Formats: sequence, structure tokens, C-alpha cells
Amino acid sequence: MASPAGVVREVLGGAAESPARNRLVRRLSWARLAKLGLGAALLGAAGLTTYQHVVVRSSREAVINARVISIRAPMDGIVKVASGAPGAMVQAGMTVGQIEDPTADDARVFQLETEAKAAEREQSMLSRRLTDLQRAKDEANGTGGSLSARPGSAGRTAD
Repeated sequence: MASPAGVVREVLGGAAESPARNRLVRRLSWARLAKLGLGAALLGAAGLTTYQHVVVRSSREAVINARVISIRAPMDGIVKVASGAPGAMVQAGMTVGQIEDPTADDARVFQLETEAKAAEREQSMLSRRLTDLQRAKDEANGTGGSLSARPGSAGRTAD
């Protein structure tokens, strides 16, 4: 096959090359290359589209041959541990994974810290109360029981 420059020379009669003819030859070669590139790009796009429609779609459909059920968790989070392989059969009530929610963990830590502080305050109050009761018991035992009242005599005055 003759090059574009050779075709132009034959058409122009093989005369001595002038600058105008050189530009015409360059323009024809660049135009031909541009058309060739555009054609290759269009063929590539058509081939890719065909591949996606035929091969990818049919392989997606080949995997999904059963009834598909969406599983939703009662909380937001990230699946950290998934038990079983994708596509494996599961039964009702079976654990299919573990979800970890960092925001819920932070809230739980805050709640536990608050409960720990409340428990410390209650322990401090109960230990003070126990100390007071021990002191009252020791004082009551030290007086020999002279302040003790008979059962059933509360609220009565001596006759």
C-alpha cells in the first residue's frame, strides 16, 4: 500500500515538491491518523460495552439463582466478623456476623463511667452510715442499757 505522501505525489504528477505540497502531505497523514485513532476508540468502546452487557451481566445473574433476602441489623455499625461464606445457606436464628458500632461503644463507656461514679458515691455514703451505726451501737453498749426502752412502751408516759 502506498503512503499518503506517495499518493499525493502521484496525484500531483510527481512535480517538484513545493512548501504547499508538503503541508498538504502532512495534513493528509495527520487527518488519516486522526481518523484511524477515532475509529479504534469507537471500536474499543463498542467492544467494552458488549463485554459488559454479555459477560458481566450474565455472570452476575449466574450467581444469583436463589431467592435473595436483605438482612438488616437493629443498629448502625461495621461488620467486623462474618461467619460463613457469601452465598452459603443459613437458618433462621443463626448468627451471620458481628457488628461493631464505635459511637455506641463510646456511649456505653460514658454510661458505665457514670454508673461507676454513682456506685462510688453510694459506697462512700454507706460506709459513713455504717461507721455512724457502729459508733451508736458502741455508745449504747457502753451505757449498760439504761436508755433502752421496754417493748410496747413507746409513746407512753409513766403513771
